[in-house]
Amino acid sequence: MKTIKSWFLSHKYCLVLLYFIPYSLSYFLLGNYRTPVADIHCTLDDMIPFNEYFVIPYVLWYLYVAFAIVFLLFKDKKEFLQYCAFLFGGTTVCLIIFLIFPTSVAFRPEVTGTNFFTKVIAFLFTMDNPTNVCPSIHVYAALVTHIAIVRSAFIKKSPWIHGSSLLFAFSVCLATVFLKQHSVIDGFAAAILCFVMYIVVYRIDWQAIFKNKEAAKALPTKLKQTPVIHAKGASKLRKTPEI
Repeated sequence: MKTIKSWFLSHKYCLVLLYFIPYSLSYFLLGNYRTPVADIHCTLDDMIPFNEYFVIPYVLWYLYVAFAIVFLLFKDKKEFLQYCAFLFGGTTVCLIIFLIFPTSVAFRPEVTGTNFFTKVIAFLFTMDNPTNVCPSIHVYAALVTHIAIVRSAFIKKSPWIHGSSLLFAFSVCLATVFLKQHSVIDGFAAAILCFVMYIVVYRIDWQAIFKNKEAAKALPTKLKQTPVIHAKGASKLRKTPEI
């Protein structure tokens, strides 16, 4: 018990994972009580056949994201926090979009097969309404997770690991359209969001920005007093008006 307590005290930043509570609640409420105002569809969607075997990467996506969270939590604090900012920031944007412009897909097929994969898909369809589709959170989180894996210094820098991660993330993106869970448009929207959030999280030096702001706030205080040198060489402090 003491070991768990000491670990928690040294890893308080894990509390950021509590984000999943309001996120899950918001996603459920928006998916079940927010009426979609538009169906997302394009010609390319009609050209992509339904394939039940893509349910494998679609479901394994949950383990993929969970692995990245747990691994980075224990091994790489900096990348863990950046990954959470990347992942949670983007999913929050998605929730806002779902609230303002709720969307759906209307081309889900009727699952009639009796094999294991079709049974899993039938269960999936009953649990997940065809709403909250654009951008695709499945695609967004897959791309974000791959980027975090590639960036982490604690994951072996090998073409095999990075290539496997990229291949799996790509298979998840394909799964969303081959299972008719999403339109191709949803995937592209998620990729664009990923690009924007990558710049926000990794390319903008927020620490330098906040340091400059603190320095700017402290500057007027430093100017309140300036040294005045008198004839005898004595130095006194004289208040000067603030600028």
